[in-house]
Amino acid sequence: MRELDTQISSAFALLALLLVFVIGYFAAFFPLAQDLLDRQTPDVAADKQVLKAQLRTYRMLVGGVLLLAALTGLILAPLTRRVASAISFGGAFPTIQAGLLLIDVMLLALFAVTIWTWIKIQRRIRQIG
Repeated sequence: MRELDTQISSAFALLALLLVFVIGYFAAFFPLAQDLLDRQTPDVAADKQVLKAQLRTYRMLVGGVLLLAALTGLILAPLTRRVASAISFGGAFPTIQAGLLLIDVMLLALFAVTIWTWIKIQRRIRQIG
């Protein structure tokens, strides 16, 4: 168990940096994307094209977050498998191992919200025509 905890601790330094960028990236543009989604459809054709172009740009940004979240999950997958097969809640609480599993849950939630946002943007682009 000690070797696994050491590997997790070593991975946390890199993981923390990755998560700051992935979550920070999403948090930076999500309110702006939501504003575009809530915006009224303009009557003027040129304004519609501008809104569609902005939505397409944000769709690409969302795709980037999806890719980053998926790659981060793939990087963690081998360690997560080891933790899932080795974790035991008998005795001392495995804080480091439980922390890694919580990070996995957070990544899954981020991935789900990002997919939901991508779908909303795609629908809005189609709605504008």
